[in-house]
Amino acid sequence: MSAEQASIVSAIAAIFSGIAAAISAAAAAYAVYLQRRSVKPSVLVEASIHMLVTGGRVGDPVLGINVRNRGVVPVTITSAGFLLKRKRSGLRREGQRRLTLLRPLDLMGAMVLPKEVGTGSSLTIQASIRVIARKHVSEGGVTKAFVQTAAGDLFTGRVQVDLSQWLTRRDGEADEEAEEE
Repeated sequence: MSAEQASIVSAIAAIFSGIAAAISAAAAAYAVYLQRRSVKPSVLVEASIHMLVTGGRVGDPVLGINVRNRGVVPVTITSAGFLLKRKRSGLRREGQRRLTLLRPLDLMGAMVLPKEVGTGSSLTIQASIRVIARKHVSEGGVTKAFVQTAAGDLFTGRVQVDLSQWLTRRDGEADEEAEEE
């Protein structure tokens, strides 16, 4: 084999070695990504209308915050509520405002938080739809539902209800159920 052929073979071997090293590095990075993702909590949050039916009687509608643990580790939910639109004061924009539920109840009326939600499990927290609708109008809009975990993680999701339509019904309820932070 001549010197010229040896250098060509050497160059081809170097190219293949570089490709193999790049593939190995990508595989290692993906493995690290998967491992980090597997220990991080993954929670799906949505708010929608719920109605409890007992003994043939349909109860009043409530706004339910549905929480589903999609991760591989259990998550303890410590608070829930709704995020409000940010207010502007002059050129400065305020931080995110929260409407936290003071008495987080399940659909049967029992206190529900703090609550551990296991892998693949779900939880529904109810709120008075009329109280939240009044806050929606008076505060400029409810943007999302939220839950907070014991580790301090905040998960948000969409509100699948037009809240302004609920103001015409029973406006006399007390606003004791939620408090703005």
